[in-house]
Amino acid sequence: MRRLAAVGCVLVLLSAACSDDGESTPSSTSTTTQAPASSTTVATTLAPTTLAPTTTVGPDEGCTADATEMRTLVDETRPTPATQNAEELPSRTIDVWIDRPTIEGPWPLIVFSHGLTGHPLSHVTHRRELAAQCFVVVAPAFPLTNNDVPNAFLNAGDTAGQVGDVSLLIDEMLADDALAPFIDPGRIGALGHSLGGLTTAGAALSPDGDQRISAAVVISAGFGDVRDDVAVMVLHGDADNVIAVDSSITSYAFVDGRGIFVTLLGGDHIAGIIDGESIYGPVVRGLTGAFFAHELDNGSAPIDAVPELRLDLATIEARTADGPLDDWAEYFGV
Repeated sequence: MRRLAAVGCVLVLLSAACSDDGESTPSSTSTTTQAPASSTTVATTLAPTTLAPTTTVGPDEGCTADATEMRTLVDETRPTPATQNAEELPSRTIDVWIDRPTIEGPWPLIVFSHGLTGHPLSHVTHRRELAAQCFVVVAPAFPLTNNDVPNAFLNAGDTAGQVGDVSLLIDEMLADDALAPFIDPGRIGALGHSLGGLTTAGAALSPDGDQRISAAVVISAGFGDVRDDVAVMVLHGDADNVIAVDSSITSYAFVDGRGIFVTLLGGDHIAGIIDGESIYGPVVRGLTGAFFAHELDNGSAPIDAVPELRLDLATIEARTADGPLDDWAEYFGV
């Protein structure tokens, strides 16, 4: 009951938020396609996003991020529930943004889940930096909770549908011939913020979740059960007035295996996760990138080699299956 209560509390808080998670992004320019007779993929390529060179750790192969690709996936096997603004639909249509390295791998795959009334276009910097570390990043705009949906903040109850979307995306990416040279099916991670963090927890940490995911980052959200064979990083601002940091503290107590807990000192609900000027941005991106590189065996450098990682903005604790570590840096072999 304690574990279920932790998840239920997060859903109530998300639903009660005045308008959204504090996320704001331009409306998506993608075009909705007519659903065909079976699940298909329609692809569109977007112009590349220009960023400064990555400041995170990664392998020595000299990866850079290729142009972003947007696809629209239609899943005919699952419905989209009715909302206050729309009737139930017999299928789920998901716009997806894909960022990958310029050079073939195979590299790890990461599913990046936005929060309630969020959008992949709010996380371009984070996505592109991960791609520049030789990760393939797939970021869905969930059909009921992205910021293009009217009154999306009322649709937090579609979490189970979003958990299914994560597995669908993994299926689709692994089955894609064009992406096959870039993706290692044995190295898959998931990252999510707020409701996307709860989605990530359901997809990656739950005992009946997707067993292909071996590393997960949950930001500003609580969760319940944790599988023994998945590594977990939790990040949460201690000044979050949407979901209290205590939710993540309670959740982290369920981690018995490999785990890291990061408290962003003075950080609010979106500290460092949304594009824009934020002192927390390099901390969030640097730690998540180092965590995935380490756990998904992507040629990570030592954590103390990460530039611009302002550890004065965070407190960090870590553990392995043997118990808590006296020095969290030991997690990364430092």
